[in-house]
Amino acid sequence: MKHLSTKFFAFMLLVLFTNCSEQTEKTSDFSDRPSNYGTIVATITERNSGWLAARCFEEVEDNVRFAHSAPVFVEIPAKPFRPKRYAAEYFLAKTEELIAIAEKEEFKTPEARKETMDVYNRAHAVYSDLVKRSR
Repeated sequence: MKHLSTKFFAFMLLVLFTNCSEQTEKTSDFSDRPSNYGTIVATITERNSGWLAARCFEEVEDNVRFAHSAPVFVEIPAKPFRPKRYAAEYFLAKTEELIAIAEKEEFKTPEARKETMDVYNRAHAVYSDLVKRSR
């Protein structure tokens, strides 16, 4: 993405649905407005559940300022979210790595170990399920 000046903001609406073939992007130059001003309006038509988020960038000298909104989840009845297999497998593998590391680590208390392992084991169950449902 080309950054024109320190007052140039690029607003991108990221559409991250499972059947989306490409990201929807809208870029606007608000150089005549205060640097914290911006509006984006978009219409999104999707066939499956998923999520979307907004990002903005600003290039300042040799640095890039970046912001990202929280995701907005969209659930379409009878069309559940199905992640891409590689993404679900990646997070399952990372969770397995964390479990292996935690099993070797010393914890301050047995309760701290149990609490940590409970979180990792719940994550493992979630990502295992996602791998089964992935496409």
